[in-house]
Amino acid sequence: MNAPRPERTPIAKARVAALTAAGALFAVWIAANFSRLAGAQNGIVRFPLCALFAVLLLLRPPAASAAGARREPPPWTILAVAIAGLAASIAGLVVNVGQLEWLGVLALLWAILSWALPAPQRRNAPPALLLLVWAHPLPGRLFSPLEFAAQRLSVRGSEWFLHALNVLWAQMLGYIRFQRGGWEMLDALSQMGSAVQYGATNRTPYAVGAEAARQLGRTSRAVELLREGVARFPGDLDLLNNLIYTLAQTPEGIEEALDRIDALLEATRRSVHTLDTASTVYTRAGLLDRADRTLGDILARVEPGSRAWFRARSRSAEVELLRGKAAEAVRSLRELLNQTPRIPEGDLREAHDLLRDAEASAAEAGRTNGPTTP
Repeated sequence: MNAPRPERTPIAKARVAALTAAGALFAVWIAANFSRLAGAQNGIVRFPLCALFAVLLLLRPPAASAAGARREPPPWTILAVAIAGLAASIAGLVVNVGQLEWLGVLALLWAILSWALPAPQRRNAPPALLLLVWAHPLPGRLFSPLEFAAQRLSVRGSEWFLHALNVLWAQMLGYIRFQRGGWEMLDALSQMGSAVQYGATNRTPYAVGAEAARQLGRTSRAVELLREGVARFPGDLDLLNNLIYTLAQTPEGIEEALDRIDALLEATRRSVHTLDTASTVYTRAGLLDRADRTLGDILARVEPGSRAWFRARSRSAEVELLRGKAAEAVRSLRELLNQTPRIPEGDLREAHDLLRDAEASAAEAGRTNGPTTP
């Protein structure tokens, strides 16, 4: 006589009911969306095959070595996924986005299977449902905007990369041209101007571009670049120093240079670099006594033969020339140029230009003060 079958517990009955509901949900969804599935390319074949393989994968017995090795998802995770799946399904029905509806159904199925299946088969639910995700055709209503957004992001990223590369390339090329000097100084100015237009985020294009423009005699362009740089980097004292120095090269900029120089000297604690600029401002403004005192301060602090020393001596000769002592200025400059060969090209060029002016003034003074013939 056969032994009576043990009566199922309420939990076991609930699990069976849940599995039945899961199968019914899957069948109802297929019936409701059969036209969409059959209308896709190879959909009438692809979806049944994928569904068959998903069922086989779901019912596959686990390997003996993997039995009991997998942690079960906590109940709150299953509940959260079920609620999210239900919400996604409803949202997909409301906004008529088939893929959102389908993903919501799969989330509900995972929640049901993770709770209702026997423990050995629960680990098969994720790969089986993942197979069903790709079995369903992906409608354009959801993924076309995402694809467009990805393409737009790619284009914007490429534009940003090229923009950054252009800025870096312009600065590198401009700096190399500037270092070479000569006729390449013109391209240095062009490259640094391009870097500024591209939106450079450092001070180099402003400083180097302005110095190139100044050496080319384009003082107004140098002032323009330095004003932009000071506005962009208001705390950069080097850019401010360069602006004041460049302003002092033009009669219309002297007054502004005088207005700014005291604050710069205080901010830099009368550094040699800014004292050099101050001596230029005072000399060009005709404040020769202040220029002499400033130059004396520089010469007392720097090493003979250095660039700062050379510039201070050259400026002292300019002061002598402005005082009408052209012959003394000529002697000072000739002596200076003969004993300091290792000086930057720009400083040497300015000293030679000053020497020509002093020699011309000395010659003119000789003709004016020389003996007259009857």
